[in-house]
Amino acid sequence: MKQSGKISGCSRVKHSCFTLIELLVVIAIIAILAAILLPALNSARERGRAIDCTNNLGSIMKANLMYAGDSDDCFAPAYGKYVSSSSKSKFWADGDPAVGLLAKYIGLNQPDAIIGSDGPSARSQYACGTFSASDGSLHYGYGYNNLVAGCPANWDKLKSTRYKRPTLTMLFCEIDSVNAGAIAYCKNDSDYYPRYRHGKTGNFAFSDGHVASHVLEEIPHVDRGDKTSDAYSCIFWDPTPTKSKYMSWNGWK
Repeated sequence: MKQSGKISGCSRVKHSCFTLIELLVVIAIIAILAAILLPALNSARERGRAIDCTNNLGSIMKANLMYAGDSDDCFAPAYGKYVSSSSKSKFWADGDPAVGLLAKYIGLNQPDAIIGSDGPSARSQYACGTFSASDGSLHYGYGYNNLVAGCPANWDKLKSTRYKRPTLTMLFCEIDSVNAGAIAYCKNDSDYYPRYRHGKTGNFAFSDGHVASHVLEEIPHVDRGDKTSDAYSCIFWDPTPTKSKYMSWNGWK
């Protein structure tokens, strides 16, 4: 009698693997894709930082407009109070609402930092993403137009209702200063002058509340060959120019 049964056998599984040439081809393709995509990713990251910087300056300028609404249409001075040229107990950029002229309007409570600054003690919540202090010192990242707010002799220019063309007068911009004050002006022998951190452009907040990006060649500035007296007389820096030729500035020279 025949006995039937299953004959078990070992099935062989064929394993495939990359050859060295195929592996090198894959690595080359990945390298090519990385070379194509990384610059685009870096560019997108920088655009994001530039947008954050624009939002920072927009918030600062809106805070200044709210300050003016509570202060007889006068923007905040760099130091002290509008009615006192000697008081320096308050500072426009201090992150402490008790002494910072704009802190409460911007919703900021950061006593150990200056608006837009970076330093050994703290980095401001409103610091530009492309701005950093690498030398261990306190660096101011945003500056207030010195012609308007920095000097008590010019504090009549804080009166916003006197501005002839608010859309053309800059109040805040990017700087990189280690000197106290967080102010900006057009002399090229100081770290108070505007900086252009986003490619070749810098962000500027204007007295009507809008923020725009500009390159050096577009604004009145001694670094492009303008005389300091002419640049400072232009409506970009001076909200109340006395001559008609200073009533515009984009491309002006």
